[in-house]
Amino acid sequence: MIAYIHRTNDNNDKLVVAPSEKDYTDEQIRALSEFQEQFFESIIIRKIEVIVLPFLFFRIN
Repeated sequence: MIAYIHRTNDNNDKLVVAPSEKDYTDEQIRALSEFQEQFFESIIIRKIEVIVLPFLFFRIN
């Protein structure tokens, strides 16, 4: 998944899936999904990378 299309006037968001070697701009995603999304208002949300840092846990007696 490289992004999702969040419909602001509908409850049916769409996932944008592409091969890992492909990279699409928001404008390209908008153009490729224009026919399907022409009746809806939407925003394109990109995948957010999350970094999980390790935590140290200490037991206190």
